[in-house]
Amino acid sequence: MATAVFATGEGSDAGTPARGVFVFALYGLAWAGLGLAVGGLLRSSLAAPTVVALTVGSFLLELFAAALRLPDWVGALALGTHYGHPFVGRWDPVGIVASLALAFGGLAIGAWGFTRRDVRG
Repeated sequence: MATAVFATGEGSDAGTPARGVFVFALYGLAWAGLGLAVGGLLRSSLAAPTVVALTVGSFLLELFAAALRLPDWVGALALGTHYGHPFVGRWDPVGIVASLALAFGGLAIGAWGFTRRDVRG
């Protein structure tokens, strides 16, 4: 909401940055899918620490890859580099597909892992 208000105040289209906020949902869905996969395949207690480590590691990789002049492929390992510039309306379809694949793939793998262990309520 605030994004749309400030964009309107600057004379820009309010809808484009407001739609760009959905990049956070895609990012969260991707990491949640990985957490479900880890929880289903290994142990539920490992899901949150794994997601935290991967999220922070991905952020630091994206942040320091250019500063340390690492090869482009190293920086491209970070999920956040594949969304384009959603707040100005330039989305990269690779990031959207990758996030949805991680989310739904992790959900499927996690569900399979949980049923494999025969969890009883």
